[in-house]
Amino acid sequence: MPVTVQFFTRKARQFKNHESGVAAIEYALIASAVVLGIVTAVGNIGSNLSATYSTIAGMF
Repeated sequence: MPVTVQFFTRKARQFKNHESGVAAIEYALIASAVVLGIVTAVGNIGSNLSATYSTIAGMF
């Protein structure tokens, strides 16, 4: 086998077995999903809290 073919074959195998980038992407997706959930929850809590304060203020 020519040296060039061996080189590219070896590099292709190394690339196939290299998974650290995949793990980093998975962690980034999980982190973004968690942040999205927190932002949504805080937004809903803020809206509910504002409505509660408005109701209490309306009583006076």
